[in-house]
Amino acid sequence: MSIQDLKPTPQQASEFYLERIFNRLGNTDPSYALLLDTAAKPPAFSPPRYAIWVNSLWFLSFAISLTYATLAMMLQQWGRRYIRVTRQLRSSPHKRARIRAFFSDAIDGWHVLWVIEGVRAMTHLSMFLFFAGLLIYLFNICHVAFVAVVWWVGLSTAVYVSFTLLPIFQPNSPYYAPLSPTLWFIFACTSFAVFQVLSSQVFSFLGPNTLARFRGSRDYYRRQLLEDIRKIAEESASQQSSVIDVQVLESTFHDLTEDGAWEKFFEAVPGFLSSKLVVGVKDHLPKEFREKFGQALGGFLDRTFSFNSVTK
Repeated sequence: MSIQDLKPTPQQASEFYLERIFNRLGNTDPSYALLLDTAAKPPAFSPPRYAIWVNSLWFLSFAISLTYATLAMMLQQWGRRYIRVTRQLRSSPHKRARIRAFFSDAIDGWHVLWVIEGVRAMTHLSMFLFFAGLLIYLFNICHVAFVAVVWWVGLSTAVYVSFTLLPIFQPNSPYYAPLSPTLWFIFACTSFAVFQVLSSQVFSFLGPNTLARFRGSRDYYRRQLLEDIRKIAEESASQQSSVIDVQVLESTFHDLTEDGAWEKFFEAVPGFLSSKLVVGVKDHLPKEFREKFGQALGGFLDRTFSFNSVTK
């Protein structure tokens, strides 16, 4: 499939005239020969519809790929220029801080982060256009190959959609796609509109408690409309701070191997549990962790009193 499919080729004209010559020589009827002479020109060329679609999708995918490569190089140059200007070694600290703040305002004002997300989305769009053209091409050429490829494209699309939607419903999901912020905004707008309707007096028959819950959900999604999807993850993390703090304590506990590290760990635990920044950790400590903690502390004290492995 190439641009040759969009314009007539010399072979097609040759085939037309050879067919005319063959029909002329093979038929001795004078009237038929006169009919052939009156239509000696080949018919107007019309490319197949699927060829137009395939070439359009593939060339568009190619153009988007080149545009992405150019913009990616420009973004890299912008980043290097920003680092070079804001980190001048000969400048004083307060001068570098002013320059950094000056460029930071410009970055926010010109929506550079949105440009970066758009450039990343171009690679995905290019891939989708290529696969669409490939499926159209195989559908008109070989159905067996089409079925094989369409299964893989369908599976890849399902995985991609899952990666796109997971950050919306699971803020701590490591998977992310360029369309995730857009879909999150659409989801928040839709949810806000739904709860705005449900919290109206039309549904007062549901009871005051139900209406109060609907109003709470409405206010929640109204706030989310003004937040970025990354801030949603930060808010979710702050709401689960006690559970996350327990996970931090457990992961630190399991990574310790030397007595010197154990000494610092046991010394820091009382201050960690009594800190105002850590709330409710004691209530969420699993029983299994408490037992392991006691065993580790007992073993540490035994080694300390026996071998003097740490300071007094």
